[in-house]
Amino acid sequence: MSSADFLVQGIIKAFELIFSLNPYILSITGVSIRVSGTATLLATLTAIPLAFAISFMHFRGKQTLITLVNTGMGLPPVFCRSFCFFNDSAVGPLGFLNIVYTKKQ
Repeated sequence: MSSADFLVQGIIKAFELIFSLNPYILSITGVSIRVSGTATLLATLTAIPLAFAISFMHFRGKQTLITLVNTGMGLPPVFCRSFCFFNDSAVGPLGFLNIVYTKKQ
């Protein structure tokens, strides 16, 4: 079997699992949607008030804070995820939380 055949067979099997509504695939999808939805909700609830405060309030260091926020938005996602992974891994400062891998249902 060539590598192209192997790839095609894998894609076919993936579609079979998805369209047969495999319980394991549905479970994984449900966890992903819950985690993503929770992250989006928390980010929205914190970012909108902070953005409003930064925009309309005058305080010392405002320009520095804006520069840091803009720098953060320009960072590649791979860098951000690596930073989070190393902090959350067992040897990192947040390792005791055990949040590196997919949550259990």
